[in-house]
Formats: sequence, structure tokens, C-alpha cells
Amino acid sequence: MRHNILYLFLLMPFAMQSQEIITNLAGNPAKQQYVKTKGMAARTDKPAHVFLPFTDDFSGKSIYPNQNLWSDRYAFINSTYAINSKTVGVATLDALNDSGFIYSHASHSEFIADHLTSNHIRLDSVRVGAVLTPVKISDSLYLSFYYQPEGIGDKPEPHDSLVLEFYAPRDTAWYRIWSTPGQSYQQFFDTHNQDFKRVMVPVTDSLKYFHKDFRFRFLNYASVANTYEPSWAGNVDHWHIDYVYLNKGRNMHDTIYEDVAFTKKPSSLIQGYQSVPWQHYLASTSSFPAITEVGLPYANLSDITKNVSRNFYIMDLADSSEVFSYSGGNLNLLPHSDETFNISVSPSFSSAATDTALFEIKGIINTTPDINRRNDTVRYIQRFHNFFAYDDGSAESGYGLTPAGSKLAYRFNAHKADTLKAVKMFFNHTYENASQQNFYLTIWTGNNEPSQIIYEQANVRPEFEDELNKFHVYFLDTPLVVNGFFYVGWRQTTNDNLNIGFDRNTNSSDHIFYNVDGTWRKSMYEGSLMIRPMFGDLFNVGINEKISQPQTSFSAYPNPLRTNILNIRSTPEQDFSHSNYYFYFYDILGALVFKTKLSQQIHISSQLSNGIYFYVIQCSNENIPLKKDKIILQR
Repeated sequence: MRHNILYLFLLMPFAMQSQEIITNLAGNPAKQQYVKTKGMAARTDKPAHVFLPFTDDFSGKSIYPNQNLWSDRYAFINSTYAINSKTVGVATLDALNDSGFIYSHASHSEFIADHLTSNHIRLDSVRVGAVLTPVKISDSLYLSFYYQPEGIGDKPEPHDSLVLEFYAPRDTAWYRIWSTPGQSYQQFFDTHNQDFKRVMVPVTDSLKYFHKDFRFRFLNYASVANTYEPSWAGNVDHWHIDYVYLNKGRNMHDTIYEDVAFTKKPSSLIQGYQSVPWQHYLASTSSFPAITEVGLPYANLSDITKNVSRNFYIMDLADSSEVFSYSGGNLNLLPHSDETFNISVSPSFSSAATDTALFEIKGIINTTPDINRRNDTVRYIQRFHNFFAYDDGSAESGYGLTPAGSKLAYRFNAHKADTLKAVKMFFNHTYENASQQNFYLTIWTGNNEPSQIIYEQANVRPEFEDELNKFHVYFLDTPLVVNGFFYVGWRQTTNDNLNIGFDRNTNSSDHIFYNVDGTWRKSMYEGSLMIRPMFGDLFNVGINEKISQPQTSFSAYPNPLRTNILNIRSTPEQDFSHSNYYFYFYDILGALVFKTKLSQQIHISSQLSNGIYFYVIQCSNENIPLKKDKIILQR
């Protein structure tokens, strides 16, 4: 199916008036976090030679290419950037290196960016059982693949290109075999009338290539846009590659893949939401209507009719119980045809879970024979956490406003009175961190549009968390009780793009409001902001999220303490008598000595021996310390 894509252009700051603008990402947070946690040490093992057939449809779970097939990590394996991929994953080439940052040699002129390089392939022989048989020209050897420019990323310019090269072992040289110039997805579709185009390349030069160390690689030429404002610069020139297949016994017109595969994953069954607070859902299930018709597309990539079984399940992950199941029976799927597994769903999201709930939505197809079982199962986790989320956690672009004083408001609806404790935000990296400018974290009420500010916190700035789906948590210094419509966003202080994550696979534009000239307007861009309000007493931030504490800071004096009275100072100054702050005092072994409500003066027992102690100040209903430090008793 053809997708209608709204093409967005980056406007130069000198041309920017009052407007909202979509930008490309300046980095890949998934790759950046992989490097941060696991490093990028070179492989010390020599990968085994690959025998024919060589097949990869990029449907694995890793963000990097399969090391059993590919020797480098520059391509980004994903299921979110391409339009109507042949199976559920693609390899994306762009202007970012294997660490997720723009190449250091990037320039405004075209430069070689990503590589996708195969391991050494045995083209001297094929394995038939335990016997090795020499490869001959008459074996009719072909390499095929599918490609698409741009997708929902950035279009390659005409002077950019995608290139295929073969490696000749005896020459120790790479030879260009095929290339195509850059163009937009729309131009590509209008020309070829298809989302992905198949390329068939014969391998006929036996002298050059029929050796045990044959290799092939894809590479792309990219060029970084010449922008005058670093906060608007981003990644560019996306190419998506799917279903690479090298084998003998083929011809120019064959498309023989002994494979039936899902082409898309399932999505949320709660209309408009990816996550809803579990207690809000239980309080008003009718306010969060479930999607009752699910369609999971799949395709027969072979040249024969396939008999395919289809099954669908919803599992409660709290106790692994089955919430819903459906058998679609068997269907004969014609060669090179698509079909949709349609399911009438009546999900009953009830669970033994009390605070949060998780449900696995899973589709399974099966046929025999089938060369790739990885693409026969697709999953989605339906989340009921303690926050609202319209976005799916994947940022394909960035969203920003200009000029200074612009306001952004994201509408949510609390269907029960609840305490808003924090806001999770995912900000994209920008070139030279140019977007790290202070803004006012702001919350409004209002029915049809933001009307009344009920909270504002100054001196907040974008914090970058180098991990896919890793949000920064901004705690409110004064928790708010909200009921009905409320709006979360900011009032910015500079012209710079704050670059909030923008998910282009979901659409909540009807809830995005911006104000650049005194009038509130709905966003013109389809997508979802990566902003999530957090509620309730449960506050499990988790290892995947960092926090910004309220602006109140604390200190204790004198230190060393030579009396029994420890003074507590806060900035800004406040009266602790009605606060929910508590003071914890620990010995050097970490044992709690005493706990008391925070006050301006804390009495330290004269029975305590001299030495080193530690204190912690935190809210009574939070596990996040507001202040930790040591105190030396010298009395």
C-alpha cells in the first residue's frame, strides 16, 4: 500500500519567522547507548567463511547487522524508518557512524558514509552435504536485494548515491558493480510504482570473483546540509536495504525466496495511546476504547503457492496467562502475493497486577519449507505503566519552535483525579549540544486549548540520554492534582531548537498545540511528541531513566559538627513545617541511626561517638534522594 508522506523541509534560521519546524536527528541514540554500555572493541575472532546461499532480511532483534554474515556495524537495523518493507526489518545507511554520531569527515560535499560489508564468502565451491563442489559460470550465480530512498527519514540529494561493490581477492581490490543517484521516496515511487525496487546482479567474472574470499558491500555517499544554526542540524540521506540474497541456480527474472514472512509488527490496541496509567484504565475502561480489528500483513516471497497457518495471542505477562487467542486456520497464499491476517479482537485487559500491567500481543504464521523463521513471529508489548504515552518510543525526527517566547503544549486527559508528579521527555542530541538552552517547564489547564497556567518551573534545559527509549525524568517541585484535560510543555527563552523527540509512526497531532504570536494553533505535522506525564504513588524510574530534581537545593552546617545541633539550609528558602521532606542519618557502615521530619535544626544525640556519618534528605513518598552528603562529628 502506498503511504502519503508529508515532506518537511529544513528552513534556514535567517528565513525563520514564527513557526514550528521538524528536523532530522543529529545522532542515533540506540547506537550511542550500545557503545556506552558494551563498547566497540574490534572482533578478535576471525568469522567463519559463509557458504551459499547468503540470505539476510534484517528481521533480527539487534540494531547491528548479523555478525555471522556481515563484518561491520555501520548500518542501522530497524523496523521504523522504511515504508512498506518486504519483511519486518531493513538495514538503513545514513550519515552516522557505528557509534551513532555524524561522521567526523562529514562535509557539505558528498562523502563516503556507511558501509554494509559481507563476511568472506566461499565462491570457489558450494557445500552439498559434506562434499565441496566447485562453482562454475554455468551455475548462474546472482545477488539480489531491494532498496528504497528516504522512507520516513531524509531524502538523498541527486549528487548522493547508493553503491554496490564486489571484492576481487586476487586483485585485493573493490570494483563498483551498481549504483543509483539520490531522490525522494515520492520521486522513487512515481518512477517505479513500488515502495521497494528489486535489483538482480549476475556474478559472471570467474577469474575475479570465484574465490573463497569473495565479498560484497553496500556504501552510500552523503552530504550534510549547510545550516547556519547548529541546533537545527541533523542526520541526512537515508537508504533502506532489504532482503539480500546470493545463490546459484538463479536467473534475471527469478524472485525465489522460500519464505513466507510478516511485513509489519502489531501495534497498540488502546486507541491513540501506547501506554496508559493502569489505575486510570481500571477507573474508566470505557474512556480508553480498545481497537477491535487487527490486521497483520504477511507475504509469500516464493514462486509457489504456500499453505500458511495463522494464530494470534494476547498474554498477561504478570502470570503468563492467556487473555485472548484466535486461530485463523490455514490459507493457500499464491506466489509473490500479499495477504492480511485479520483478527476480530475482544481484549479484556484484566490482570492480577496492581500498579502496572504488561500484555504481549503476538502473531504467528507457519509454513513448510521456510528458510527464515525469524520473520514468522511478530510481537508488541501493551503497556499500562504510571504514565500516558502517545508515542511508541522511537524518534525518527526532532520537533522545535522559534522564536524566543514560543510555547508548546501537549494535551492529555486524566479520567480520574490523580497527582501529577513528573514529566518524562526525550530530547534528541543536536550538533555541539546547541539546544541545551533553559526553558520553563509549564503545565496548563483548558478544554479546547491551553488557557490557564497551573505550574511553571524555571531553569530547565534539555538533558540528553544516549539510549533508545531513554527518557529524562523532570520531577515537579510541587506535585499537582489534575482531573480532566491538562497540557504539558514549555515556554522557551531562546530561538534555538529544543529538539524534542518526534515519533513519525504514530499520530497525535490533534493534541499538539503551539503558540508563537499570542494565538494557540494545532500542529501541522503528523506525529507524536515524546513527552509523557507521570502519576501516582508508584514511582519506579528504573535504570533506563535519569532524573532532574526540583530546583530546591539543601545544605547542612556546620561541618565538622562540634555541637548537638545541625542546621539545614534550603535554596530558595522555605518553611519545612508543612513539607513532606525527611532527614535520614546513617553511620559509616550504612546502618540507619535515626529518621526525622526535616526542620531547620536537626538534633544529633550526644550519645553518638565521633566519626564520619552520612545524611540523606528526601520526600517521604519518593525513593529519590534530594541531597546526600557526609557529616563529621568532632565534639
